Amino acid sequence: MILVRVGSVIMVSMGESVPQVDLTDSFPTPFADAFAQRAEEAQADKAPSNGTPASGN
Repeated sequence: MILVRVGSVIMVSMGESVPQVDLTDSFPTPFADAFAQRAEEAQADKAPSNGTPASGN
């Protein structure tokens, strides 16, 4: 589970996988980083400048 708080905005993200499959932080962590940056921009009334990178797989 990842919890991000930026100012008055809170995001809780949780992921699950099927048995015998490990869930890595390869998606939730970059998503949380992008969310935090976007929340800061929104609170400053700025246009979005960040997103999650596309997967090469």
